[in-house]
Amino acid sequence: ADPAKLAPEIEQLRALAQAAGRPRPEVAALGGLPAGGIAQGVDLLGALGEIGVTRFIAGGRYASADEFRVLVERLAEVRSHLG
Repeated sequence: ADPAKLAPEIEQLRALAQAAGRPRPEVAALGGLPAGGIAQGVDLLGALGEIGVTRFIAGGRYASADEFRVLVERLAEVRSHLG
């Protein structure tokens, strides 16, 4: 999920909702956490939140339960820094 690419689309969606008298829509983004450290993940999710993303669906590849656990733990650590 690239905040720079999503921002104008989210703005257009909000404008359409407002013009139709609808509440601000929820926006879910699908993506993976950056390969770098926790700070990069925090930066990404923070930037997505700033442009209006309300949910992040984390994708990732894993071949075992242990690899899946690592992905989940990393996501949990990133979320713990977002407040």
